[in-house]
Amino acid sequence: QKERRPFHNFCDPSLGSGGMASPSNENVWRSVDKARLSGFVINEKSQDDAYVVIEFRGDGFVTQQVRRMVASLIAMSNGWVPPEFFDVATRLDVSIETPIAPPGLLYFSSARFHFVDLVR
Repeated sequence: QKERRPFHNFCDPSLGSGGMASPSNENVWRSVDKARLSGFVINEKSQDDAYVVIEFRGDGFVTQQVRRMVASLIAMSNGWVPPEFFDVATRLDVSIETPIAPPGLLYFSSARFHFVDLVR
């Protein structure tokens, strides 16, 4: 059984806490099945440019969720937020600001939908 949790704290704040970003709104309830570091890419022309490849799998993502999850992982790895940050930030009774990664530093590679796997 997949665990669905409210990702209201990982939404774009402009969606409003009483509307789309409310934990009582079904749209913010998501299941993240996988979040893993899947590799590194180094620019062959400039050894100074290195990229981390992170794979996320879930039943859907709300606006800014991936950017906020990436920033939260970085904050956790640097000790800027506690290790239990995700557990706290996905509780119904908690409203907390989550960090956000700059838009120009993330690259979306691909999407795969579960119904494609079901048809194969």
